[in-house]
Amino acid sequence: MNTIGSRIKAIRGKLRQDAFANKIGMHINTVGRWERGQRTPDVNDLNRILQACPDISPAWLLTGEGEKIRHTQTDIQKITNYAAVITRRIDYLVEELTWNKKQLDALIDELKAYK
Repeated sequence: MNTIGSRIKAIRGKLRQDAFANKIGMHINTVGRWERGQRTPDVNDLNRILQACPDISPAWLLTGEGEKIRHTQTDIQKITNYAAVITRRIDYLVEELTWNKKQLDALIDELKAYK
């Protein structure tokens, strides 16, 4: 998304321009001008957008860089906890597979001895 107007349109998503304008307390024509690149929102306008859409990353809105959705500390903690659970499960599986491989190797050795 190269322009702030295209990012505003992405934030609006499937909402009609008039519904989005009402949501942020602006006139529909203003939103249309932003999206068409005919006008640039000022700091107060951007603040209205971010207050109405708190999950949007301010950095993404301004620059287009990074993630569109801002992650809260709660989100980050949930992701971290989930990653720890997955890591423990992987470690367990690796240990189980190693143990089973050793058993299989021993069985193969025993079978070879009966030849």
